[in-house]
This record gives sequence, C-alpha cells and structure tokens, in this order.
Amino acid sequence: MAISTRTIGIRTIGIGKSSIRKNKAVLYGTLVLIFGAQSPAGLAQETREAEPLLEEIVVSARKREETLFEVPLAVTAFTSEELTSAGMVSLLDVVEFSPGVQFENNSVANPGRIYTDIRFRGLGNELVEPFAQVGSVFLDGVPMVGGASSIGTENIERIEVVKGPSSALFGRSTFAGAVNYITKTPSLTDYSGKVTVQAAQDETHDWSFAHEGPIIDGKLAYRFFVQDFATGGQYTSMADGGALGEQSTRTIMGTLYAKPSENLSLRFRGLYSEDDDGPPAEVHIGNSSSRRGAGPNFANCFEQNPDLATALKRNVPGTSLTDFICGEVPVTPLVDPNTQIISSDTLPYFGLVDIDSVYPEVTAVGLKREQIRGALFVDYDFNGLTLSSVTSYDDERVNSIRDIDGGGVSNWLNFEQFRNKSFFQELRLTSPGERRFTWMLGLSYFNGENIGYYLNGGESLVAEDGGMTAPNAFDVDTTFGRVADGVCPCGFNGFNAPGTNENETLGIFGAIGFDFSEQLSLDIEWRYQEDELTQRDPARTSILPPTQPFATGNGTELGADFDSFLPRVTLQFTPGGNTNLWATFSQGNNPGFFNSRFASFNAEELALNPDFVNQAALFLDEEELDNIEVGWKQSVIDGRANFSIVAYSMEWKNQKTRTGVLFNTPGGGQQVTTAAVQGFSTDLTGLEFEGQALLTDRLSLKGQFTYSDAEFKNFECGFTDDFAPANSEGIVDCSGNTPLQFPEWSGSLSVLFADSFQSGRLDGWDYFGRLDGIYTGKQFTDEQNFSYIGANWRFNLRGGFEKDNIRFEVFVTNLFDEDQYLAGGRTSDFTADTGFIFPFEFSANQSLGLVPAKKRQFGARLAIDF
Repeated sequence: MAISTRTIGIRTIGIGKSSIRKNKAVLYGTLVLIFGAQSPAGLAQETREAEPLLEEIVVSARKREETLFEVPLAVTAFTSEELTSAGMVSLLDVVEFSPGVQFENNSVANPGRIYTDIRFRGLGNELVEPFAQVGSVFLDGVPMVGGASSIGTENIERIEVVKGPSSALFGRSTFAGAVNYITKTPSLTDYSGKVTVQAAQDETHDWSFAHEGPIIDGKLAYRFFVQDFATGGQYTSMADGGALGEQSTRTIMGTLYAKPSENLSLRFRGLYSEDDDGPPAEVHIGNSSSRRGAGPNFANCFEQNPDLATALKRNVPGTSLTDFICGEVPVTPLVDPNTQIISSDTLPYFGLVDIDSVYPEVTAVGLKREQIRGALFVDYDFNGLTLSSVTSYDDERVNSIRDIDGGGVSNWLNFEQFRNKSFFQELRLTSPGERRFTWMLGLSYFNGENIGYYLNGGESLVAEDGGMTAPNAFDVDTTFGRVADGVCPCGFNGFNAPGTNENETLGIFGAIGFDFSEQLSLDIEWRYQEDELTQRDPARTSILPPTQPFATGNGTELGADFDSFLPRVTLQFTPGGNTNLWATFSQGNNPGFFNSRFASFNAEELALNPDFVNQAALFLDEEELDNIEVGWKQSVIDGRANFSIVAYSMEWKNQKTRTGVLFNTPGGGQQVTTAAVQGFSTDLTGLEFEGQALLTDRLSLKGQFTYSDAEFKNFECGFTDDFAPANSEGIVDCSGNTPLQFPEWSGSLSVLFADSFQSGRLDGWDYFGRLDGIYTGKQFTDEQNFSYIGANWRFNLRGGFEKDNIRFEVFVTNLFDEDQYLAGGRTSDFTADTGFIFPFEFSANQSLGLVPAKKRQFGARLAIDF
C-alpha cells in the first residue's frame, strides 16, 4: 500500500486533519522518548514514493495573492496546520520560529499583557505609546491597537510576519515590520466543526469549539468560535506568597460570509474577548540600597572597574555614587512583587477614582481587559478589476493595578485605566494580475483615540511619567495614618481627569508593477500620508505654577501635523522556476511625540531651563528608517528542499529615547522628570535564513536563524549618568554600543517524523513526533551595555496519534527546564533607600527588571473534527 507524503511549505510542515499519512515528517526518536517504543509491529517496510514538491502557501503581504516563494519580501508565513504542529498558541510562540523578530509579554517597564511591544531586526520602542510602535499586529489587515498578546491561533487560517519597513502598503506603526493574523472563512457548501481540549501543569487549560456551514447553500455561511484559556501561573511571590503569572482569556468570534453573485463577496467578522490576569512574574535586582537596604547586592561595576567611580558626575551633589550590574546577569530566585492590596491602600484608590462603568472593574493587583473588534470586508469584481473595501471599529478597555517597584517593599502602587478606540477604512482598486503591467490604487483613513486615567501612589507619590511632577492633593500622614520614609515634600497623588491622545491619519497609496521580461520585473509601491496628532490634558497641573503657555482653556491641548511620502521599490529576477532573486529599497516612518510636561512651564521656568528646552522639546518630530534589502529564495533537490536568505542594511534616523531630565525651579531648587528626546541614529545590518528539507518520506528538517549587527551611531544613554562617565554637559554618550533586548544570534531548529501503522489494531492510525530547539543569544539589558542576559537553548517535544478526524498528542515545553531569563532591561529602583529624601532615591538608583523563564510544563491535547 503506497502512502503519499503531504506537501510542505516554506514555513509550514502541517499535521492537520488526516494529514499525517500525507506528511511523513516528524522525529522518530521522539517516539522513544514519549512512548517508549522502538519499532512498532506491523509497520510497512517497503519504500514509499514521496512527492518531491513543497506546499505553495498563498500570502497577501502585498495586498494581492501570491505564493510565498514568489513574493519578493522578507516574509514568514504559518498555516493553521503548522501552528498546530508546532504548538503555537499565541504571538509569543510565533516569533520563536520567525527570523528577525523578538517579543515578550512582559515588557520590562510594564510587565504582563497590558502592552504589545514587538522588536523587528533590533528596532524597539522605549516609549509606551499605543499609536507609535515600531511594529504592529493586524487582524485580517486591520491594525490592532493593543490586546494582540491575547489573540490565540486556534481560529486563524494563516499568520504572515513581514520584516522591514511596511509603511508603503500597511501604513502607520509598521515602521520596522508587521504581523498579520488572517481568520478562517466559513464554507458556503459544507458543515463542519472542531472541538479542542488541552490541559497542562500549573492549572492550565485551553478549550475551544468551532462550527461553520451554509445558511443559504452557496450564498451565505456562518462560522462560530468560542475559546476559554487559563493558567494558574508558575511562580509564587517570595514577598507575600501570592500567585504570579495567572492569566485568563475568554473569546467569542463570529463570521458571516456571503457571495450573492460570482462578482461580489462580503464578510463580516466580530470578536469579543475578556482578559483577567493576576500580577505577572518579574524579577528586580539592584545594588545595596534596594529593598530599603535589606535586599541582596548584585551591583559589581565598581568592583570590576575600580577607577570608574572617580570619573562619575552626580546629578545630586553630596550624595553617594550608585553602583550597577556588569557582565552576565546572575539567575536568582528573587521573584517577589507584591500580589495583594491591603484595605488602607484600596480605600484611597477607589475613594478618589470614579470608575467609569464602561471599564472592567479591578480591585486587586492584576489586569482586566475587554476587547470588541468588528470588521466588514467587501470585494467586487468588474471588467477584470477588483474593488475592495475594509471597514472596522475596535474598542479596547483596560483596568490595571500593579506593584510598580516589582519587589517586596509595599510602598508603590500603579493604577492605569485606559481605553483605545479606533476606526479604520480602506478602499483599493486593483488591476487584473495576469498581465505584463499591473497596478493598484488605494485610500485609507485611520482615527485612533487613547483615553487614559492614571493614579500612582502608595506610601509616597510618583507621577504618571515616573517623576515627581504631580500635585500635593493630600498629606501622607493625614491620609494614610502612616509616617513617610524621610522628609517627603509631597503627598498622595490625587486623581487626574482623563487625558486623550488622538491620531488621525489619511493615506493615499498605490503600486505599479511592470514585467520587462518573463524573468525581470520592477515593482514600485508608495504611500502619501498625513498625520494629525492631538493631546488633551483637561486637568493637567504640576508642582510648578499652573501657567500653561501652550495651552488653551483649563488644561492643555496640544496639536501637530506632518506628512510623509513612503516608497518601496523592488527589482526582481527569476531566472528559472526554482530561483527568486530581488533587491529592495524602502522607507518607514514613526509618528511624532509630545512631551506634555512642557505644557505646564511658564515663561520664567522656560528661561531657567535652556538645556531642558533643547533636550526635550514640546513636540518631537517623526522618526525615519531607510532600508536596503537583497533576497534569494531557492528550491533544490527536485523540490524536496528550499531556503530563503535575506540580507539587509538599515539606518534609523531621528531616533527617540527616554531620559531623566533635571529642571530648575524659580525658588532655586531642582526637580527631575522623565522626558523623551530625539536626534539620534542607529545602523542595523543583518542576515535572515530559513529553510526546510524532506530528508526522507518520513523525516523532515527545518530551521531558521538571524544574525543581527546593530550599533548606535549617535546615541545618548538616559538614566545612566550615576554609574557611567559623563561629558562636561553631564551626557553619557553611548555611540558604538549595541541596542538592548535583541540578540546578535537567534534561531530555531526542528526535526519532524511521521509514519503509519499498517496492520493490527492500530491499522490506519498515524503517529508523529516533533522536537524543536529554540536558541536566543546574548542580549544586552541597558544601552550602556553594562549587563547582558546569557545565551540559552530551549527545547520543546511533542508527539501523538491521529486517525481521520481525531488527533491526540502529549507535549513538554522547556524540556530541560532552562532557567535563563527571557528578557530584561534597566529600570528605576523604586525600592531604594540610601538615606536621601525618600522617594527621590529612584532618580539616583537603577536596577534591572527581568522576565523569569517559563518552567518545564507537561500537557496533552485532544482535537476532534466533525
């Protein structure tokens, strides 16, 4: 009995419905490890004929359908079969198999799933700004503002990861790349469904149900999907014994698909989800003053460099120098953020804050989020042309309380309540594709609004930007009945009325393609874009006199407009059906940014702070990215193997970063605040490889790796002037250093095996196994490159059985229980106490915020199609 192999795509080796017989591709040794079997009885011994072709995945990265092999782009694609095969259940898993991309839920400054900060090719954003990230996640081509880390993959048909500037076709916030989730479209003729149940250690479960079919045969169909995911977390706080890392997401998604005629199709997709997370697991380590002087001292820079301390300049004369962590960051069990709020803390919070009924209620440390996302897609074909329309409305509502110091000192709490609303409309007219000359013309409109309530405090005051800039609403002793540490010239930060950031973007875009011959073609894609940024702080005040020279009315209203032209030009050469060569030049932009703290300065204060004015302007211009890229895709060995190699060189211009800035007050004192500054640049070059091969009709190998060589060409290190030599102006120059949180080397290697039982009781059953090794190289945690997280390998193992409509597998993630940190970065040490006036120690003490490893986890998964 001959058994054919399943065709395998450049980024997928699928194991889906009845696909194991067709896909002979998983590691045989896995069976020994998982099942204890050596050679199952009755296996057919005859040589099987393998189809020498790899699956052609269709992608839409250029807003038209092309095979992954044909498209001249650095794009990685995963089909639903590959997502299942590799156990990719979220964006965290997807990036592990995507060259040139890094992502962790726990961004250092804001741990947990509250924000989505993706790094492409070494570019990352240190500013928490929902409409100005370097890369964005899209759902069916619609930009998602926040909440992307909550989207699962079970109802996803395909995921496309595009590296490099994608602004020409995707628009704003795709400065460095884009990730596009494409949901499943229901069948107009057949009914089908699927039930999936997964259980694992740490009280983890993930179940889903989907069903689809025609309402009017051939004309109208539906798809209904519901999912419930939860995990109890893997860590326990050493501070109070509470659970860390608890997460829960419930999702409902519905799709209606209509095709009233051959020329017209309509699809409506609606999504509602709820997140209910506990406090995230995090590690904070610092110097001897951490945890009010009671914690372990991890600082060793002065010890390694005895002459370093004498070269330093202090922002606060008369205080002792602070030390920092140098070299490889030691792995420590110090996971101790507070997980509970005592009643005396809770009452001031919720006595002052009027919780809007549209927000999910939160009364404990953790995150609650609700998402409503709806979109309508229309395609109409006439005279060979295609008119496409996308209309969407998204509404994300978040409430969060977290322990801002991240350590076992109960003094700092942070409350955030914000809402992201966005409307998106796109129209495209596309010419027929099978012609020598092709074109596309489009119009897009985006309006996004971020409404934010912020209340920070605890034993002492910290303002919303991390500096001492909030009003004295209450006296600490009177309000809380407690004595502050030291002489605190501040009080409890009263509730600020919600501020609003709004971004309105209008874009005209298009593409022209011309085939000079069957082998040589030129594509020119472009976008003209106008952005209007508005920031409103209706009750913004400060400890300074409330004169607001940039404001109108009671509070501030700031606005700025700018426009840009964003091209992508690609020359493609295909000398044969097995070779694809291309060279690309593209540009991207990232919107401007307001330093709203400036709005409360009066004329006298502006005159007293010329350096502040020069360093941190009221409005920062847009960032720019130039990208040159060459690529080579090749199919070899009669189609049994293929690979893609992409080399790039990019220059990041007018780069922004955060820094601590001192400003002088009219009374002769000084204050410190956090501000954004710009004018810097970074050079980024690298190489991305991915490939796969059918070694035999049973065994398959696939892998990808990234080499990244990024260097600050001109860069000022913020927050480091207390433990790094500064120049005569007090500035620490980090030019020549490596950007943080992106390794020089990273990659993955996967071995897959599959076969079938040919006789006995198991006749007709397929069995499979898969071993994935994921490598993350050394990555720096600070711009000064003092400390770094060491390189590590993590392995995932899975295997199981499948027959017809039933698939069962067992798995173990992080097989060898690797404990190296996943990510980390410099942060202010809000637990420090050096004998200075608390809580100002954070301005002179820095620590590392670290994401602990995901521990080894065993689990099982059952999927039934019907």
